[in-house]
Parts: sequence; C-alpha cells; structure tokens
Amino acid sequence: MENANNTRLDETNTSCDDLKFFERRLTEVMEHMQPTASKWRCFFLFVILSTFFAVIYLGYLCFSDPNITMISFYELLEAQKLCTVGVAGMVLVITILGVHKRVVAPRIIVDRVKTVLVDFCLSCDEEGKLIIKPTPRPHKNLA
Repeated sequence: MENANNTRLDETNTSCDDLKFFERRLTEVMEHMQPTASKWRCFFLFVILSTFFAVIYLGYLCFSDPNITMISFYELLEAQKLCTVGVAGMVLVITILGVHKRVVAPRIIVDRVKTVLVDFCLSCDEEGKLIIKPTPRPHKNLA
C-alpha cells in the first residue's frame, strides 16, 4: 500500500516539475520576444505617424491651393515628395519587411499556446505564466 502511495507521489512530483519547467521555458520565450516586439512597435508607430502627418500636410496643401485641380495626381505626388516617400515607406514596411507580423508575434504565440493548453485544462497569460483551470465535471441526470 505504501509503495503505491510513493509511486503516486513520484508521478505527481514529476508532473509538477514538468509544469514548472514548461512554464519557465514559456516565460523565457515570451520575455525574449517582448524587447524585439517593442522595438518594432516603436518603429511601426514612427512610420505610421510620419505617413499620417505627410498625408495631412498634402491634404492641407491641396485644399489651400485653388490651382490644384489643374495638375494631375502624378504631378502632385511628384511635387510633394514627403508624402510620396511616406506612403511608399509605409507600404514597404508593411508588405516587404512584415513589421505587422513582428509586432503581434508574441500575441500569436500566446494564442496558439492557449489553444493547445485547453486540452489539459490549462491556460496562460501574456507573460507566459500558466493558469490551472478546474477540470470539468460531468453533469448528473436528475431524471
């Protein structure tokens, strides 16, 4: 009888150790991704704001100049290089560099880990800390 209890305790300790190691590794991965994602967020914010202000400036120039209807859109973009470079930079940053994926990468990892952990009645937070959920109990028929 005592041998069975020791075996059960060993299995429980092993399971707890496995959970601790998994949580530690998940936390380590999330901590490693956060500084990179923060840098890309700052860069992305800078690109978005500079493009926004360039477009606002272009709009102001278009509305303040009554002769703007006399030139083509291509000539307007050629004359306003700031706006053209801003929009081209935004397209470059989003499509070719894939910054939008790098910005949300930690969130994607957390969502995928949560999807896997549901089967084990576990979840995790944004930092990678495990959350143990109670196991669902089967409903009793009252009839």
